[in-house]
Amino acid sequence: MSQPSSTVIIPTRLDSRRFPQKALALIKGMPMVERVWRLAKASRASEVYIATPDQALADACAAFGAETILIKTHVATGSDCVMQALLETEKRPEIVLNMQGDAPLIPPSFVNELIDVLEADPTLQIATPMIRLEGDELSLFLESKRQGSSTGTTVTFTNDRKAMYFSKQVIPSSLHSNEAPTWLYRHIGLYGFRYAALKTFSALPVGMFEEKEKLEQLRALEHGIPIQMVEMKLAGRHLASVDRPEDIATVERIIENEGELL
Repeated sequence: MSQPSSTVIIPTRLDSRRFPQKALALIKGMPMVERVWRLAKASRASEVYIATPDQALADACAAFGAETILIKTHVATGSDCVMQALLETEKRPEIVLNMQGDAPLIPPSFVNELIDVLEADPTLQIATPMIRLEGDELSLFLESKRQGSSTGTTVTFTNDRKAMYFSKQVIPSSLHSNEAPTWLYRHIGLYGFRYAALKTFSALPVGMFEEKEKLEQLRALEHGIPIQMVEMKLAGRHLASVDRPEDIATVERIIENEGELL
């Protein structure tokens, strides 16, 4: 049986601590997880699945036509869930993409670009997007951080765009300057893995910095697995993820102002 070249798996669950049942929260009348699934289906990935430990959520996803994988083992992170989903099946795709179930505004083009990058350079193990924040986008991001928001991760990287560190704090900081930064790079929570790299990643213990920052990608860096950062453009659109109930209004406002992605 031939294996698909690229597979998107959307890890999601119902027991979110800050927002229970958020996967099924309605955004403009459509469950959030269905929105993410439709965006993934619009990409050029060979296959798209939703992975969850919750039978009720799997049933809800199957009702709108999604192929689902029920996870039987408790796992720490979304990428661990993706690996467990693959272990539940006989699928061993060359490229595996973890598309987070609470990010309903990621353009399908981001998925396509990650697939392109990984196909073009077989030495890359993990690739993930970032966007450069400047101007009004930067001002809004910094204001949200001043108000204590945990949403939004920044990243620093080497000259050849290998990630050095990720943080929910603003990095690089401007501790020795009274001026606010004029630019930052924001990480977008979409991960492209070689199958072998994902298998290795998932077998590793949770790292010290991963535990501190609550950012799964730091496990790879702590164990010496390089992550290729890929700068992408939003073409005038805006991103937002859903961590709390009040984030739904933000996402709906973006859709009202900018239109649907599909």
